[in-house]
Amino acid sequence: MLETSRLVLAVAVSLQAIGALQVKTSHFPDKALVFQDLSFENTTLYYALCDQSRRQAQKQCTLVRESVGFDDETGTRYCDVQLASSASDTVIGDGLMVVAFGSDKAIVVWLEETDASESANLERKALLRMSIVHVAGCRVFHTELAFDEDQVNVQWYPNFMDVITFESTFDVFAKNLRVCGRVSPSGHCMFSFDDEGNRVAGPVVRFEPLPERDYFVSGVEPNTFDDGYLLFSNDGSRQNVYLIRPTSSEMTKLWESPAFYKGQALTSYSIINKAIGVCCLGNSSNNWIFSCWQSQYQGKHLLQTKFDFEPQADVTVLSTLMYNLRGGGFLLMSTVCPSVDCLGAENVYYLTKIDAHDGVAGTIEVEGYKGKCAKTAAQLFENQAGDYCLAVLCPSSSHVTGRLDVLAQCYSDDDFSK
Repeated sequence: MLETSRLVLAVAVSLQAIGALQVKTSHFPDKALVFQDLSFENTTLYYALCDQSRRQAQKQCTLVRESVGFDDETGTRYCDVQLASSASDTVIGDGLMVVAFGSDKAIVVWLEETDASESANLERKALLRMSIVHVAGCRVFHTELAFDEDQVNVQWYPNFMDVITFESTFDVFAKNLRVCGRVSPSGHCMFSFDDEGNRVAGPVVRFEPLPERDYFVSGVEPNTFDDGYLLFSNDGSRQNVYLIRPTSSEMTKLWESPAFYKGQALTSYSIINKAIGVCCLGNSSNNWIFSCWQSQYQGKHLLQTKFDFEPQADVTVLSTLMYNLRGGGFLLMSTVCPSVDCLGAENVYYLTKIDAHDGVAGTIEVEGYKGKCAKTAAQLFENQAGDYCLAVLCPSSSHVTGRLDVLAQCYSDDDFSK
């Protein structure tokens, strides 16, 4: 039994080695798991365990920072976070996110909405609430942004905003210029905050006009805004990448993918190790094909490649992740279910290494674990020995069991050449 300052949380942890694969299993009855299902390029995983109340005025969460490797139990830290609505006629919305922030912080992002049953005839408001957790000392700071519901459709949350974190500040981009007081909704309205929740800039109009409607924003380099922002957009047939310098709204197109194949392409990107990398995966005549591009921050071209991904017949690729390697080239992780409909199927993970000059070095299936994950969050990184590592969060698809598996595995160059 693990006791935190305001919440008693039952967590049964077992650590076992399956070959070189490490698996850590946690059980948390009567809790809901919250995490950001994106790739991060370091060795730390953040997630939150929250009570399962829906659309209530309060919610108790515990933020968990998990250091990959599991050799040192002090690498796992727990911080209590109390979410509470600010008015009698508002409730905590269904969508929560956890966003990694700087070296040792995370942000719990949530939406406070007007309770329609209580305020049907009143002006409808929405508050974007952000609880900033400093893991050292478990200090929590709260901040917010207020929207009229005619400015943003709360049903689009969290898709109507992007949160971009640096070392000690973070930016929030609302995908609607009405938030900045403009008539036209097209564009981004930006706000900036420090790590104690104080607003230091905004609202500021950015990225106007936008070339496409389906897009998201990232920083160019981890933990610093010195090089500006990247905008990844989908025009319906191609993936485009634009660079926006920090002092300008002018967009420079860096890359345009080949035309997509059958269905919607999956896109992954990496901004680690002084490079920008993008990979699109599409399906053509039942063949999965990757199209990838990589350049330096200053725009110098590094590589462009296209290759087949052939795990086995009749599979569905659920997600892909990309990681720029220190010495050039990149890693790709693909999460696959070995069926077309994925009903009741266990996930299979593949890791592909692309060399800077020699193309595909090889593809490895992560052996020893196949989990039925509700959804997957994962990380790719290189350890001090120069091995290529992955970490995966796999929550059980059953809300009854409350089970979370954390996997860690590293490979060498020899593994890809077998």
